[in-house]
Amino acid sequence: MIYSNYLPSIFRAYLGSVLFSVEYDFILSETHLKAAFRQEDKNLTFILLLCQLYQKKLEYSEAQTNLISTESALSTYAQLGINVVKEKPEPLWNDVDYRFLAEFQLMMARYDDAVASFNKALILNPDFFDARVGLGIAKQKLANWSEAHVAFKHAIRLDPNDLNARCSLAEVLINLERFADAEQELKRVKQIAPNHVDMLIWMGKLFTWLGDEAYKKEEYDHACQRFSHAISSFEKISTGQKNSDYSRRITPDERDTINYFIGYCRVKLCQTQVKPGAILQRLVKGPKNLLMSSIEEEVDNAKNNFSQIKEYSRNYFEAQQSIRRLDKFLKERNQFTNIQPSRVAGYTVATITLAVFLFAQYLFVMGTMFWPKSYYTIKPNQVLIDGALLKLDSAHKNSLTDNVANLVKIQYPSRDSLIREWQQKVEPKLPINSDWIERIDQNQQITLSEGTYMSITFISIFFIIAGLILPELTKLKVGSIELEKAKLETATSTPSLSVSAGPTTGPTALRS
Repeated sequence: MIYSNYLPSIFRAYLGSVLFSVEYDFILSETHLKAAFRQEDKNLTFILLLCQLYQKKLEYSEAQTNLISTESALSTYAQLGINVVKEKPEPLWNDVDYRFLAEFQLMMARYDDAVASFNKALILNPDFFDARVGLGIAKQKLANWSEAHVAFKHAIRLDPNDLNARCSLAEVLINLERFADAEQELKRVKQIAPNHVDMLIWMGKLFTWLGDEAYKKEEYDHACQRFSHAISSFEKISTGQKNSDYSRRITPDERDTINYFIGYCRVKLCQTQVKPGAILQRLVKGPKNLLMSSIEEEVDNAKNNFSQIKEYSRNYFEAQQSIRRLDKFLKERNQFTNIQPSRVAGYTVATITLAVFLFAQYLFVMGTMFWPKSYYTIKPNQVLIDGALLKLDSAHKNSLTDNVANLVKIQYPSRDSLIREWQQKVEPKLPINSDWIERIDQNQQITLSEGTYMSITFISIFFIIAGLILPELTKLKVGSIELEKAKLETATSTPSLSVSAGPTTGPTALRS
């Protein structure tokens, strides 16, 4: 850098902008930009670059000691820029002059004045892209989402490939609760730049809100999917910051916000797993809803995310409060897990008792079908005593003896059926004698007595109910799943999960 004093001012300004926007070297960037400014102290571009440098320095500063001096420098140069613009008679102003004035007013949080200045620039040049984007940012600061939506839509029509504008539009759509449209915009950015940081941040926030909506509607499977997608988006940012293909680095404030969102989503994942429902529904869903090891792991991970939030962060108080509540949750882990053996034992008892109950019903019903009844048969001794077979000649005796022997072995349900069978197989060689037919009355003992049946029925019903309901009663008694779920719900507070992350977070910051 021996010849740095001889570099043209515009080149030094360009070098300074690259150093703070790409390399994040704020000290060297400030050196070059101030050198360029000293050579041309009325140059509005140099002044704006200095303002953007100090704004970015505020966003990425880890230490809190130099914030006051940095804020003072930002305010000083922003006011200097306004003064330089106003040195020129206003009737001679063009669209660029109004745009510079609006940018400096944005730096000083004079959002209404910035809106007016951007509108004047757009009157002179309706196709001024930077003015359209700036107007949308100013409307965002004022929470005027409908007009911000119009501004960003105009900007995207002028430059469809500007990904920052599309991310800003997605943010506006989320605040307008047009979640499907916001998701489409973010997917367009993802197709072009899958590692675009603002896209990943807003995709994670979007899935978080969609998960909350599904949870409120008790659509727990959808909620679980949404929260898992949100965690994936946020973790992709956290783990990929060392890669050069990401659009930018995240700010410390964004890092803490991401950790808070990840912790929040992990807690909600726990809630979707332990949310009480119908007993049969929980049985069908299987071990994920019955075993709690995954819940304990998620709670530990959520606690780790909350603990990474720095003391000066806006979410620090809520994070510490969440850690205390999760610590209390883990201290009651023994009671929390003791429900599991009682639950499994309860379901086992209920299943075995149900089998006994059904078997008792079967025995009793089958027993009631065996009332006293009669059947008919041939008295073999009587046939022999009468000597009917002996009276036949030898030609017929052998053939009929086998038939009679077979008929004697058969029991017939009625007298007529026996006679018909005899007539077909034995007559006319040997007519049947009614004295040969014997009626036998059979009494089948009922398998279960009425008293035994009633006792087994009522005892079975009692054990089935106890096996299914007792784990639920135990859960309420010891304050585990259901009561702990209420504690987890208070682990995060709604205001800290607001979409608006402040002027230094996400695509709403002034682009350098």
